[in-house]
Amino acid sequence: MDQQSTETRTVTKALIASESRAVHTDSVMTDPFAPLNAELDAWRLTGRRATLWWRDDDATEPSAPLDRLLACSADRGIPLTLAVIPQPATRSLADRLAGNSLVRVAQHGLAHSNHGSGEEKKIELGGTLNDQEVARHLGDGRAILDRLFGPQMVPMMVPPWNRIRDSVVKMLPDLGYRALSTFKPRAAPVDERGLRLLNTHVDIVDWSHDARFPGAERVIATLVNHLKARRENRVEPFEPTGLLTHHLVNKNESWDFLDQLGAMTRAHPAADWVTWEEQT
Repeated sequence: MDQQSTETRTVTKALIASESRAVHTDSVMTDPFAPLNAELDAWRLTGRRATLWWRDDDATEPSAPLDRLLACSADRGIPLTLAVIPQPATRSLADRLAGNSLVRVAQHGLAHSNHGSGEEKKIELGGTLNDQEVARHLGDGRAILDRLFGPQMVPMMVPPWNRIRDSVVKMLPDLGYRALSTFKPRAAPVDERGLRLLNTHVDIVDWSHDARFPGAERVIATLVNHLKARRENRVEPFEPTGLLTHHLVNKNESWDFLDQLGAMTRAHPAADWVTWEEQT
């Protein structure tokens, strides 16, 4: 074989290798889940579990979106905490959820009514109501859910709009609640009254733009940011990264994303979707 043939083969191999790298790089760049896969790989190297949990808000009755939500949970065996609004909640919803071991019901205020005043942001558990009125509303709501869902209900308060007056938070343990779930990284697993804090961090709804799906890249970036901050101990590291959904406003793109997220995380050895019981 002459020198020219050898050089030609060498150049050809180099070109093939270069094209292969380019194709791989392009596929990584176009795969919105690639950053999440890389972050989970980093968790795996530490020997720690990247814990995740799922909360869906505003359930009141059976619906096609609820059916799709429950199917998404069941298909991947992912536990789901369903925040139910007590006052409009129906017996048919309780019947639909009965026997579903993946689903736990949390209390979502009383009626999802706004008691904010003037320019105040929307709030049900505060605003123009005094603490005694809020406590009475919470008791009424809890009685409704207890009657409908029995042991499927967990003693977690999920405030509508993720807002609750500080003085009401301090009352929750005396009212029988063991956990509070809002939207932000928690400062500590338990507050000074012994209330467990189980927050969400990733919302798949862009409320500022007609409740649209913000896109997989943006949602994954938010998810990765919290996971990375936990891994690097920049936030409380043992709080599961919370996914927040609202089944009634989900678009087709939202459902497709949830299906892909479930498949991807269930396939990765470092990702672990945890239950209510595993967090308390």
